[in-house]
Amino acid sequence: MIKEVETLLEMLATKTPEERVEFWRNIFDVFCECCGDEHPPYGRKCQCWNDE
Repeated sequence: MIKEVETLLEMLATKTPEERVEFWRNIFDVFCECCGDEHPPYGRKCQCWNDE
């Protein structure tokens, strides 16, 4: 577990502040704001985002 945390911190250290925000948003924001459907893994948007 410690090694995984170290790897995560090293990876985040190479990202810009904006990329860090997006990274954490993708982990914690698993439901679509517009339709309530659960997002596919890794923060990709649900189908309603493609309907625009």
